[in-house]
Amino acid sequence: MLLGINIVYCVGAFAPYNVVPIIGIVLTTVQFVMFPFMPESPYYFICKNKKESARKSLVKLRSSDANIDKEIAEIEKAVERQQSEKGRPQDLILIKSNRIALLIMLILNGAQHFVGISVMLMNLQIILEEAGSVYIEPAIATVIFAFIMLVSATIASVIIDQFGRKFLLVLSSGLTGIALGVMTAYFHLKYLEYDVLFVSWIPAACVMVYAATFKIGLGLVPIVVTSEIFPTSIKAIGMTLADLVYVL
Repeated sequence: MLLGINIVYCVGAFAPYNVVPIIGIVLTTVQFVMFPFMPESPYYFICKNKKESARKSLVKLRSSDANIDKEIAEIEKAVERQQSEKGRPQDLILIKSNRIALLIMLILNGAQHFVGISVMLMNLQIILEEAGSVYIEPAIATVIFAFIMLVSATIASVIIDQFGRKFLLVLSSGLTGIALGVMTAYFHLKYLEYDVLFVSWIPAACVMVYAATFKIGLGLVPIVVTSEIFPTSIKAIGMTLADLVYVL
């Protein structure tokens, strides 16, 4: 997704509108052609009692020094537990721990959108043009924005286990809020017809800070946490509902 955003921002800012869909078609076609060569999930093979096929799939997915037998045994235990604990949709509401997990999921998925990421991604160049900055071209700024998001997401994926989900989420929420607050103050002053030309670099700086701070926590942690807080028996239903909430 982030790679796609980078390509769209880099190309879309300088090329005709028809170029971006063509690039999207090419990337989708490449995925369509390459995906059949991807090994099947070992979990699927274990569910179907095809242990040898699961082993071959793991060999393709792991490095040569991986402990295949140990991982096969762990997958077998996980699948056995899943099959013995069949979850029902109503368990999301009837069981207290699932209700708490559902509430956490709703808040985190809502937070991703209520900090304006969709608005920012779709209107970034317009926002910067309205800011009237004379320090950087909006088209260049959008490219930098996408690149910062890519770097930030990469860093977050490395440090998330070291610093913890809560710390990154709190840090991201606070810094993202500050960036949006400063940007709001700038546009409010501009709307009141104050002379803000000498600080017209502020919106561009704020969106760069926003890109870094959003993706290091709010853009990544909700996805990770949602996959962890639901028990095995209800995980598939919980993850599906999380995707539905995110799309809505």
